[in-house]
Amino acid sequence: MMVWNVTYNDPGRWREVYGVAGPKWGWLEGLIATMKGCPIGSPKLHLEAVDGLPELEHGGTDQQQLTPINFQRTQSGVVAYTKVRLEVYGIPFRWDEVQSIPRQAPGSDRSRTVLSFKRKDRVVTLTLSGSQRAIERMEVWLAMAAAQTV
Repeated sequence: MMVWNVTYNDPGRWREVYGVAGPKWGWLEGLIATMKGCPIGSPKLHLEAVDGLPELEHGGTDQQQLTPINFQRTQSGVVAYTKVRLEVYGIPFRWDEVQSIPRQAPGSDRSRTVLSFKRKDRVVTLTLSGSQRAIERMEVWLAMAAAQTV
C-alpha cells in the first residue's frame, strides 16, 4: 500500500505508516532538532498534482480548490499529509526511495517543485506549489531532513 487514510486514530494503521517511513522521532529529539534548525515538520505547501497514486489522483485537487500538504520527518523517511474532502491521507516513504531532492535552477518557475519516489516498480510524483519563499524553505527542509536520517 502507498497511501493510508489516517483521519482516525487507529494504532494498527499508524504501525503500518511508520513501518514504511521508519519510527517517528520522540518529543525530546524533535525539540532538539527544531532548536538546531531542522524541525520534524515541514513548511506547508499546496498539492497541485499527484501522479502514481490512483487513490488521490481524482481526489478533488482541481484548480478551484488547492489541497494543503505538509511533511513529518521520521527516522528513515517522511510521511506526507494531505487532505481530500474531510479525510486526511498519509503517504509514507523512505529516503532511499526518493528519486531526487527538489532543487530548481535560478530563474526557473519558483512557484512549483516536484518530489518523486519509487517503490518497487511504481513511481509517485507530487507536484507542490506555493510562494517562492515557501518553495525555497521546503527545498531546504527536504535537503536537511534527508541529511538527518539514521
